[in-house]
Parts: sequence; structure tokens; C-alpha cells
Amino acid sequence: MKGSMDNLKEWIIIMIDYAFKIIFGRVGNECILKDLLNSVIYTKEEEKITEIHYLNPYGEKLFKNDKQIISDIKFRDEKGRLYTVEMQMYADPYYLNRGIFYSAKLLVSTMKEGMKYDKVECVTGIHLIEKMAQSQNLFKDGKYHTELKIQEKDDTIFSDIMVWHLINLGMFKDIKGIPTDRAYKWLYFIANSKDINPYDPPEEYKNDPM
Repeated sequence: MKGSMDNLKEWIIIMIDYAFKIIFGRVGNECILKDLLNSVIYTKEEEKITEIHYLNPYGEKLFKNDKQIISDIKFRDEKGRLYTVEMQMYADPYYLNRGIFYSAKLLVSTMKEGMKYDKVECVTGIHLIEKMAQSQNLFKDGKYHTELKIQEKDDTIFSDIMVWHLINLGMFKDIKGIPTDRAYKWLYFIANSKDINPYDPPEEYKNDPM
């Protein structure tokens, strides 16, 4: 029995992308992804996601030589906004370029012949990252959440048609004790899932709907 438990603990390392997709990207698990995003990113009541409709994670190729994109999770919310969610254990120096490319391809795919540009749909890229290349480090002053938008030099937002949220999971691996803040609690759980026994979780998680 101990051997099977050890294997199970290895299987549920959430930061491995296939495990992440099974837990957060499977039909029937919408409430889990919704709770994660509303706890960590969309904390204001008017921002919260109320519905998740999963989409095909494979991007459309228009030409033979087009680069194929495959998102970990792709979905549409109740307002029609589009999202991609990516789990990344290591973000190389060009990872942000990849995130921009994924969002741009998704944005283009929504435009159909005859559509007016005021109908362009908002695209949001959400990236949970364990470790980021030093040259690409976008997490300043100990913050776990960085939000990027298209903006002017004076920081005036030029457009929110594409938004990127970068979440630093790495900072939660060295925390001593389980946090009580819900966002921190979620991110601690993901970052340390290999050490959490699902059949005998810490008291802080036993009665939590997450």
C-alpha cells in the first residue's frame, strides 16, 4: 500500500503540465479553475469569473508552415472573454515572447470576415511559473503577481485588448507553514503538491472546498 501511495504522490505534482491540465482543465472541474483564478487574480467582486466554457487547446493553422500552438487550458467566460492558462516549471529568457505570441494568435482567430473592430474580443494569458530566467525576471519587490498590458511610456493604458498575468509559484516553495490568505493558500498548495498527501492533507486544507 505504501508503494502505491508513493506513486500517487508523484502523480499529483500539479506543476507537471499534464497533471495541471487533468485537475484544472477537464470538463466537470470548472469550479476548481474558477476558484483558483478568482482567489489569485480576480479578487474584486465585479471582476470575478462566474462561468467557464472550455475550448479546444489546439490553435488553428491556416497555412502548412504556420507554427502550431497548444495551450495547457483555453476557455471562454460568461462575458465572452477568452483566456489561456499555462503552467511552466521553467521560463526561459524568451518565454514572454511565447506568451505574447499565443495571445496574439488567439486574438486573430476570433476575427471573422465582415466583423467590425469594436467586436474584437479581449484575450487574457495567465502564466503560472515556478522559475524564471534571471534575465527575464518580471517579479519585482517580492511580488507574486505581475500584470502586463499595452501602455504608453507614462504608464497610461493604451489598450486592454490583450492582458497577461504572471504568477510566481517559486516564492511559495520556501514559505514556512501554510498561509491563511486564500490566494497564498492556493499557490502554496500548487507549489508544494508533491509533499501534500491527498488522503491525509494538513488541517488547513481538510475542510476547504478547494
